[in-house]
Amino acid sequence: MKNLLCLSVICLFVLLWSGCSAADESTEDKNDDIEETEESNTNNVETDNQENKTDDGNNEESESKPNELTNEKAEEILLNLKQTFMVETTNDNIVINYDTVAELQQHFETVMSESLAERYLDGYFQKENENLKLLATEEPAWFQPEEDYSLEEENPTTYHLIQKQQSELHGNKEYTFTIKAREDTTWYVSNISSKDINQEFTEKDAIELVSEHLEGELGDNMALRFDRMEEGNYIIHVFENTETHTATYGWYEVNPETEEVTSMF
Repeated sequence: MKNLLCLSVICLFVLLWSGCSAADESTEDKNDDIEETEESNTNNVETDNQENKTDDGNNEESESKPNELTNEKAEEILLNLKQTFMVETTNDNIVINYDTVAELQQHFETVMSESLAERYLDGYFQKENENLKLLATEEPAWFQPEEDYSLEEENPTTYHLIQKQQSELHGNKEYTFTIKAREDTTWYVSNISSKDINQEFTEKDAIELVSEHLEGELGDNMALRFDRMEEGNYIIHVFENTETHTATYGWYEVNPETEEVTSMF
């Protein structure tokens, strides 16, 4: 009987000990799960913060970088340049809306550089009796939207619009309009430069050279006409043209490179 009682006590003790051990293990597992969850949440927060910083950096870079300058935008800028220069004046060329050079320069610098504004002010305006006056002279050379041009990128903030123009006033020139971006990414005209272009030799040039070559020999009834090209040279026919007949006076060859005139007879 005593042995049976002792055995029962021992079994009860074993069951209690096993239950306590299982409870401790369960508690430890729960604690481990909580720690892993907290660590995972911390890592997610750090990752989100890093992504937000990266996004902020990209946004700042995007905000500070100007958009690509398109042909349409470049044309708009250069046409606005001309419109800004053409200030309203009286019949006596007195500037109406700007009383001082400083005011007019500030107006110009909304679309152009300080140096270009000063160039326009020095060349086309003067102070007269406390007034600003637009000088009666030829206008600056402007961009011609109906003519061909090329737009070249030097870097993301600097472009060059290049256009060839020919006029009686300015001659045959190639203009370079330099357009730059300000720190606030707005575009403005930084500079305008030009260079002379050698005009292509034409039939008219060949006829004029022959006429100069025969100066003093041609009568009122004499005519000169381009006939054909031979080995790169212009052939000019000189003839007498009257009401009754046409008589050849001579044939002349003109070298377009040397501008030499040679009689073919």
